[in-house]
Formats: sequence, C-alpha cells, structure tokens
Amino acid sequence: MLNDLSVWVSIVSALAAWVAAIFAYRSNLIAKRSLTLAEEQAKDRRPHLVPYLVDGFVRSFTDWKKRLYAFSVSLSNRSDADNALANIELKLVYYKPNQPITTLLLPHDPGLRSRLGAGDTVAITRPQNIGAHQTIAGWVFFELDELLLDGVLIDSYEIRFTDSHGLQSKLEPIIIREVVDEKEMAKP
Repeated sequence: MLNDLSVWVSIVSALAAWVAAIFAYRSNLIAKRSLTLAEEQAKDRRPHLVPYLVDGFVRSFTDWKKRLYAFSVSLSNRSDADNALANIELKLVYYKPNQPITTLLLPHDPGLRSRLGAGDTVAITRPQNIGAHQTIAGWVFFELDELLLDGVLIDSYEIRFTDSHGLQSKLEPIIIREVVDEKEMAKP
C-alpha cells in the first residue's frame, strides 16, 4: 500500500494543504495587526487642536464706551499632521428678563492689544501654522460695545478656535475677572 504512487500523492497533497492553511492563518493574523496599526496611524493623523485657558479678564472703558475681553490661551496640535488656526471667535450668550436668549459672535482682533497698553504681550494671529505635536500660546482680544450689554444678563462665554479643516475646538471660561482702572473710577 505504501508502494502505491497515489497514496504518496495523497499524503503530500494533505501535508501541502496543512502547510497552506498554517500560512493562511499566519497571514490573517499579520493582516489584522497591520489593519489595527493603519487605523491607529489614521486616527493619529486626524486634525485635533486642544485649547487651554491660562488667564482671562474683561475691562470696560467709559470714555471709549467699549468692553475689551482678553484671554491668554495655548493651542496644542495633538495630531501627527500639521494644522493651522484659521479663525477665533468669542461667543457671548445673553438675555434680558422676559426676552429670548441672544447669541453674539465677536471676532478676534489682535490690534486691541495696544488699547489695553499691553505692548509686550504676544497676540495670536490668524492664520497661524501649528506643526504636528506643537503648541502655540498668546493672547486673544475681543471688543464689545457697552450699549449692547445695557440691561442684559450674560449667560455664558465660549471661545471658539476653527482650524484649517473647519473643525472647532472650544473653551468655556466660567468666571472672568473684571479689571477696573482706578483713574477712571475717580472721575466724577
């Protein structure tokens, strides 16, 4: 029976099938690991800006009839790909008693730095590149006409950062210090 050629062909075919099955199983495991790695790499390349609030204050100017909001922030790019900061806005939600809630969007204006007398502070400009795994830091400034706030109650603040992909990251300052100029308070 072992001298029969067809028996040997069958044995060799069975062994070849087992070896092929083992290689197929091993290739499947390698392919699954490669897919998992590729998915992790794709996830790491997705744009993702993380904002952090360092400090913030608001200051009213009676002679100018304006209110200036200033926030010291940092933005970290946690992605493996470069990104860019495209826009910065302050969302102000307020209401008057017995009236609907109103939302106001204020654009960031780096030129307001000089109005605060903060000549040596660094204002964040836009657009600004943020390299992969890099962080930028600086101040953002917003201006609001005091007349808009006459008789209103402010419900919330939100600083919105929009990247070059159109994705938004947000900061919600809960308490904002109010800075008062003693010279302005002493005026009659």
